[in-house]
Amino acid sequence: MHVFVAGATGPRTREVPDWNVTVPAWSRACGTAS
Repeated sequence: MHVFVAGATGPRTREVPDWNVTVPAWSRACGTAS
């Protein structure tokens, strides 16, 4: 859910230390959801 909030708020990659882990996780969820 961090990805959705961060994306909606803006490019706040600095506030997301787990970006490297959140991106792949979100990518898998998006691919699975689709």
